[in-house]
Amino acid sequence: MSNAPEDRSENDCRQSPEKNPTIESITPAEDTSEDRVDVVYRFVNKTDGAEFPIDHVYHEAPEVSFGDVVEIQAPNSKPDFFSVDSLEEGEVTTVYLVRARNSLWKSILLLAILGVSWVIIDYVLKLIF
Repeated sequence: MSNAPEDRSENDCRQSPEKNPTIESITPAEDTSEDRVDVVYRFVNKTDGAEFPIDHVYHEAPEVSFGDVVEIQAPNSKPDFFSVDSLEEGEVTTVYLVRARNSLWKSILLLAILGVSWVIIDYVLKLIF
């Protein structure tokens, strides 16, 4: 069952814009479905007060909130990751950043405490029973 070229054109369900009269173009002034307020962000390192240029900052979401991770890409270097420590809202929202830390050392410390606790609990239970 192969479609001949003439059959394919009849069965083609794609339409070009000029064939579809129901497509309406809406200008931005007429678009009332979504009222967006563009927020201007200023990114500042909380520890030393240095401001990051906006073109070096990458954030996945359009809005920044507390705890988000922001990537700072400096020219000719690897990206640095910062987490949002606090926000100061105004005409220009100031976002204070602190360097994101890896939580591997916390996990190792937690496992060490759990291991020591297990040994102590095992020793106490052997004395009792």
